[in-house]
Amino acid sequence: MSETTVEVRVPDLLTVMEAGAVARVSRTTAYDLAHQFLATSGRKGMPATRVGGQIRVPRAWFEEWIGTAITVWPPVTSDTDADHVTAVAVNDSPKAVVSAKPSRRTKPPQSAQLFSV
Repeated sequence: MSETTVEVRVPDLLTVMEAGAVARVSRTTAYDLAHQFLATSGRKGMPATRVGGQIRVPRAWFEEWIGTAITVWPPVTSDTDADHVTAVAVNDSPKAVVSAKPSRRTKPPQSAQLFSV
């Protein structure tokens, strides 16, 4: 399997789901915390802002809220296919190793036949 190195940077605006994955909370909890922040003018909840019709989490606010910098990107979630994307530390080396996915059109290897026909 071939490997390709790509540059990975933590975006300045995270989605609520990305921030929730970093904080290791469920989707529902992440959205509840973001809505709480917006409803209380920032007194409670996870820092968030509206961008157009969507809710985004500014990385700088989020890192201040959790008390540390985001050091792994992309966040590891149960949805992440660990066979194809490896999350890496972004402090020293902003790179990720991405394994090339085999094409669905690739024929499976021929198996040995027990009897000739």
